[in-house]
Amino acid sequence: MGLVRGNSDLISRYNLATNGSFGINQRGLFQSDANYNANNAPVSVGAFVSDSWFLHNITTVDSLHCRNYIFAENYPSLFLKGTGKKGQTVSILSKDVSPLNYPMSSLINLTTAVNFHNIKGVAIIPKVASRYRNGANGYVYQNVYPLKSGQSRNEVLVSLNTVGFFDIPAAIGFVLQADGEFEVQIANFRELPGAFINPPDFCPVHLSEDLARCKRYYQSGAAQYNMRANQFASSVAQFALPVQFPIEMAGTPTVSQSFNGLNTNTGLSSSLPVAAIPTPINNSVNQFGFRHYWLLSSSPDAENAMAYGCSGNFTWIASI
Repeated sequence: MGLVRGNSDLISRYNLATNGSFGINQRGLFQSDANYNANNAPVSVGAFVSDSWFLHNITTVDSLHCRNYIFAENYPSLFLKGTGKKGQTVSILSKDVSPLNYPMSSLINLTTAVNFHNIKGVAIIPKVASRYRNGANGYVYQNVYPLKSGQSRNEVLVSLNTVGFFDIPAAIGFVLQADGEFEVQIANFRELPGAFINPPDFCPVHLSEDLARCKRYYQSGAAQYNMRANQFASSVAQFALPVQFPIEMAGTPTVSQSFNGLNTNTGLSSSLPVAAIPTPINNSVNQFGFRHYWLLSSSPDAENAMAYGCSGNFTWIASI
């Protein structure tokens, strides 16, 4: 296995990477055929290319298109295709900067590895890096040399890191070695405690655990209710429903909501759609959840909602 130095073999095999297979794609992005025919708009800086992975602002190539993992393929991976000039770069970053604590020392080695395949086009220099604390890490080992058209390689970097919090996420990228077109496949990203020249290839993260890691940065859901609204003011109904995230998020997210429908009861056995669906207000948002909150002032909707109750259903998206 090529252990240089590090922790026990058991600990060293644990994969810290979030969606290192690129097999989780909750947003359904860039799921196209082999010709990149679907979602064919160029990828812009800051845009997500897969769960927890987004295009870094140091990307400078002239054009870039993405094709994400689809279930018809046996090997989850990410495809990046475009044009550029010699020296221009492509870089994607992970959202995950979860802290790493190691009780035996204030320093720990991390080995970061990813499989590169230069499908066709100009030669590239692949690059990979682990999460780290700004100003508190150093490179122990890195193989950096060109990868020509048709070639594949397991790109490896070993770094020495200060344990605790991290503020710089893991990164994957490449630098063009000539002007022209490129098409690159990236797969099997691993982030392992310990130092390896030849890191193990098989370091799977169980799908449920990996999905939970991804949901710390993006998750969605739906809710429905049938209950009375409270009185906010004269002829103004107030409604608040707590929504708990299934997975605690890594921080306070941005929440968006969409009503699918809102009815007010007009008696014991009948209801009518409200004249104008109110805009939900994201109230008391934190990493654990939020309040679905709205005010209704149209008459007789407000009076009915307070006297007889209301029923609604909505969807929500929370992202960091």
